[in-house]
Amino acid sequence: MARSEQKKGKPFPHFTSDEEMERFVETADLSEYDFSEFKPIKLVFRDGEIDVTMPMKLSLFNSLKVAAIDDGVSYQHLMTEYLEKGLAARADAKSAARKKAS
Repeated sequence: MARSEQKKGKPFPHFTSDEEMERFVETADLSEYDFSEFKPIKLVFRDGEIDVTMPMKLSLFNSLKVAAIDDGVSYQHLMTEYLEKGLAARADAKSAARKKAS
């Protein structure tokens, strides 16, 4: 049987709470379900983090949210990633300038 002709499993149920989902996962035979529509996500852990509030242009925020949805992450995670990359690039540029000056 060709891959496209293979029988799909049961549709995955929708849950209204984490507890409901946890009970399902503990008791269900997951091999019976169709996971073909699932998409991978990135998990974010908050050890040693703080919350920051800052003003931002609405158009920039909306662009950030669209990019985050496209990447499958939260906009907060994507913003942190962009800040980390920007600071790393800044540090690299300063290091290169110091080497050039010496």
